[in-house]
Amino acid sequence: MNATMNHSLETEFRYALDVMEARSHLGLDDEYASTLRAILLRRVASAESPVSARPAPPVRVFVPEDISA
Repeated sequence: MNATMNHSLETEFRYALDVMEARSHLGLDDEYASTLRAILLRRVASAESPVSARPAPPVRVFVPEDISA
């Protein structure tokens, strides 16, 4: 069960990372984009870890509705 849950989390974190990078950091400046990328990579590594018994806590990210500005 944990392996399935961890794989699901890993997939979700990788997807979030891919979207962020494909969408030019979702309007975030370079510092925040770098911080968020580091957090997502740590979460992926944690989810990949076979000793990870619990899912990682959620990460709250603010994305303004108008990202074209």
